[in-house]
Amino acid sequence: MDVPGPPPDDVREGDSIHAAYKQGVQLQRLVSTPKEVDRLLFYPMSSVMPESTRWEANSLPCFKKEGNTWRILLVLGNVAHFAGNMPLAFWPSILALPDWEHIIYVPGPYDYGSGTLDLGDSYLRKLHRLDPRLTVFAHNCVTSSVFFTGPAILVRGAACFPVEPVHYQDARVYQRETPYMPAPGDDEDAALNHQADLDAITDCLWVTRERAQQRLDKDVETLLGVSLPWAKAHVIVTYGCPDEMAAATRKKSPFHAVVKLGDAKTYARFADIGATYWFCGAPTDKETYVMYKSPTKLCSNCFRPGPRKLPSRTPYILKAQDKTPPPQ
Repeated sequence: MDVPGPPPDDVREGDSIHAAYKQGVQLQRLVSTPKEVDRLLFYPMSSVMPESTRWEANSLPCFKKEGNTWRILLVLGNVAHFAGNMPLAFWPSILALPDWEHIIYVPGPYDYGSGTLDLGDSYLRKLHRLDPRLTVFAHNCVTSSVFFTGPAILVRGAACFPVEPVHYQDARVYQRETPYMPAPGDDEDAALNHQADLDAITDCLWVTRERAQQRLDKDVETLLGVSLPWAKAHVIVTYGCPDEMAAATRKKSPFHAVVKLGDAKTYARFADIGATYWFCGAPTDKETYVMYKSPTKLCSNCFRPGPRKLPSRTPYILKAQDKTPPPQ
């Protein structure tokens, strides 16, 4: 799935699927950064859930704007119930902040709460059109990666929810009796079926392990299927934590979400990507953790009930030359 040759010169800001990608890698977004930009500043956050915590977007840290740096806000799940009116309040407040050149969003299971998988997927397919600064990585969305041209950094993402049904039950997420399967070219509203959603919720049709495993398998395939030979550095973003040694298992967090992405060969393929950072929305025992048999640093900044702030205000800065080589 590699695309040969250098990146096209005529990439335009906000292009979702550029003509250069119609042969080769699909489902990519290219964002043209100014020529002087040679690094990205990432700030991850997750699980703020303003409905219950009263967290406000203006409590995010402000990082000084520098000519050679783009500031990227990573919103990694559990921030707003799709089934309620919270998205109408959350996203406008985030997008109104002048401190971020780009925003990347990956949903968490609590975002799907009080609704069905199909309802949430439908919402996410429309959310990506909300603002040109916003990139949405989610199940059946049109984008699986974004390439920043100046520093030549590729960010790939998928939700990667855990497969245990209890996670969906805790978040009050249901599934329709007959799952909606989008076809290429379907209108986003084609998935809306209020009666099917209501029946699933009324009858407590919890998400089955089989359905959850199918979604996780597709997410893993999406992450591994993205490749750009001219990318000088890689970043991965998910909600689920891919390393059980790093996960906050002892803290019994309600957002605890460890995912097994496959067998040893699958993890070796992820290690071969050589991603510098893997940002996850689920809580971990430490803010930064080196993944098992991998050069990749796993990072999390999950809001914890109590003080109405995120644990860390530390950003992660990545230059193209900072790429960590795969293990030998």
